[in-house]
Amino acid sequence: MKKIIIMALVFVLAFGGCVSTDPQIDPNLVTMKITEYSGEKTGFEIKNNSKDRVTFGEDYSLEFFNGEDWEEISEREETFFIAIAHVLETGDAFVSSVNLSARYGELSNGKYRIAKDIRFENEDGVDCGGQRVYAEFEVTAKER
Repeated sequence: MKKIIIMALVFVLAFGGCVSTDPQIDPNLVTMKITEYSGEKTGFEIKNNSKDRVTFGEDYSLEFFNGEDWEEISEREETFFIAIAHVLETGDAFVSSVNLSARYGELSNGKYRIAKDIRFENEDGVDCGGQRVYAEFEVTAKER
C-alpha cells in the first residue's frame, strides 16, 4: 500500500504543474493564424493561451487539402533550419514569416496550412507533452 501511495505522489509531483499531460486534447491552448499572404511571403502568429511555457523551433511543414484529407507537400530541395528554440510564456505571441515559394515552388490554387510542432513545459522545466498547431490559408489565382 505504501508503494502505491509513493508512486501516486511521484506522479502528481512530476505532472502536477502541467495544464495536461496530453495537451493535444485542447487545440485552443496554442493558436496559430496567418497574418499575411502575398504569394512569396506568408506571415503567421503563434499565441500561447496555456498556463505552461511553450517552445518550438524554426522548422515547419506545408500541407494541402485534397478535398478529403490533408497531404504534406514535398520540398523542392532539402531544407535545413537554424536550431533556435523560441520560448513563449503564458499570453505571449510570436510573429514571423516564411517564404513558401522558395521552399515549395509556386503554389497552385487551393487550401493550405502551415504546421508547427510545439512542446509544453511547466515552470519547473518539466516537459508536459506536445502537439502540432496549424494555420490555414487559401491560394487563388489573384494571389499567385
